[in-house]
Amino acid sequence: MASVSVTTPPAATATASAPMAKPSATPPAPRDPELPPTPAEWSAHGAPVSIDGAEAWGCAGAMIETWLRVACTGTGDHQPRGVEVTRGGGDGMTFAVTQPQAASLVVPFVEGVDLRATFTFSGGAAELRVSWSRGEAAPTSKGEMTARE
Repeated sequence: MASVSVTTPPAATATASAPMAKPSATPPAPRDPELPPTPAEWSAHGAPVSIDGAEAWGCAGAMIETWLRVACTGTGDHQPRGVEVTRGGGDGMTFAVTQPQAASLVVPFVEGVDLRATFTFSGGAAELRVSWSRGEAAPTSKGEMTARE
């Protein structure tokens, strides 16, 4: 009987000659616009928008699709302590989040929105007003923050 000898190259040789895998050209699946963006999506894709008076409180606005986020990290005199929706936002799709030294509010910014929220800070409180009247063009400024008495 004849014997057959098979020689297998070492694994290092086999992988060295294999072509490198190319990154997928397939874009990520589109996000569901009915759901609020994730923190990672806000970091990667949140487009800055104007919220009048927000900067004085250490806050900033951003949008993804129809979602508006107002996030506050504070300033020297105004460290965020909390946020509470005081009017509107009863649709179950408005989210107020307080974390150590940060507070944020996420709300659908759609025609007819009329929301008020109070952000509390170590040095006072500010009222956020977000509104867009039905039948009118979208406002340039997406909201306004003013000192609350």
